[in-house]
Amino acid sequence: MRRLVFSFGIVVLLAGMLAGQSAEWKTHSNAEGNFTVQFPGDPKDTVNPTDSSMKSHILQVQQSPVLYMVVWSFIDKEQSTDNKNYEDFKSGVFSKLPSCTVENEQAASPAFRQYVGRGYLLSCDYPKGKVKIKGNLYWGKHYSYALMTAFPANITESAEIKKFMESFTVLDPAK
Repeated sequence: MRRLVFSFGIVVLLAGMLAGQSAEWKTHSNAEGNFTVQFPGDPKDTVNPTDSSMKSHILQVQQSPVLYMVVWSFIDKEQSTDNKNYEDFKSGVFSKLPSCTVENEQAASPAFRQYVGRGYLLSCDYPKGKVKIKGNLYWGKHYSYALMTAFPANITESAEIKKFMESFTVLDPAK
């Protein structure tokens, strides 16, 4: 189920690379998703189809040429926050990116207690050109997050991307 939810999110991420939007940065607080993050405008919220034991949403803003996105999921049944479950989660997310390779993997920043998190820089080959995806994946007891930015590979990572990544906060890490 987790893989299906993130596959939908990845499709939305890549499709969004073609759209454009520009606005001022705003803090988005999402109590149901247990997080806050700053977006360059008001995010579009898409509810992913799931079963009754899980909720999942995609929030995204396109500020050309960068797409900013948070995919969050809530699972009723408590999950173990160990490396095995994290690796299964990561594999599910990355399996939906078949044209991508990992350029860099490191500890997620910011990090949250009681969550397993890693940061990634991916290089992706798509028919319309090369894309970089910079993001963090987080796995907790009930919540999982994919915090991602996507941008053309021929531009350098901007201060805005860093601002987005560093602004992400889990409201209650015990959840």
